[in-house]
Amino acid sequence: MAKLKYNFVSAARDYGLRRIFLSVSFIGATLLALAFASIVFVKPNLPASFVKQTASDVQAVAIGIFPILFAGFAIVISLSEENFVKFLQRKKVFVRVLFPFWFDSALYLLATLAAFLSTWFEGRQQVILTILSVWIILWALIDTFYLVMSTVLFGHYRAEFIEYRKEIEAELAENEQKPPRSEAEH
Repeated sequence: MAKLKYNFVSAARDYGLRRIFLSVSFIGATLLALAFASIVFVKPNLPASFVKQTASDVQAVAIGIFPILFAGFAIVISLSEENFVKFLQRKKVFVRVLFPFWFDSALYLLATLAAFLSTWFEGRQQVILTILSVWIILWALIDTFYLVMSTVLFGHYRAEFIEYRKEIEAELAENEQKPPRSEAEH
C-alpha cells in the first residue's frame, strides 16, 4: 500500500497549530470545561448518575452532529472540480477551508470515545474521562460554528472562481505549460 503523503498531522501544521490552540473555540471550551469540572469537584454530593448521564449526553450529541458535519463536507467536496481546487491551492486557502472538517470530525470522535470509555470506570477516573469528553465536545461544538464560517469562505471563493473562470483557467493552463522550477530557483 502506498504511503499517504498528506496526513492529519501535516495538515494540522499547514493549517496552523497556533490557529488551533489559540482559537476562540479552544479557549472557550477550556473555560467552560473548567467551570463544569469545578462544579463536579466542588459538589461531592452529586449523584453518580449525573456523571453517567453527562457522558451519555456527550455521546448522543457527538454521534448526532457528526453526520451533519459529514454532509456539509460532502456538499463542499461535490462543488470542488479540479480547476477550482487548483485555484484554492494557488490562493493558499485549500487547507484553511477543508482542514476544519477533518479536525472537527476528529474532535467528535475523541469526545465519543472519551465518553464511552468513562462508562468502563467508576469514581474519579469516570469523572475525569467525563470532564475530558465534555471539554472535547464543547470544543467541537464551538468550532463547528467557525466551520460554518469556513464554508461561507468556500462559497466566497467559489463565487470568485465562477465570476473569473475563463481568466483563472487560462492562467492555470499557462502555469501548467511552464516547465517546473528546479530546487535551486526556489
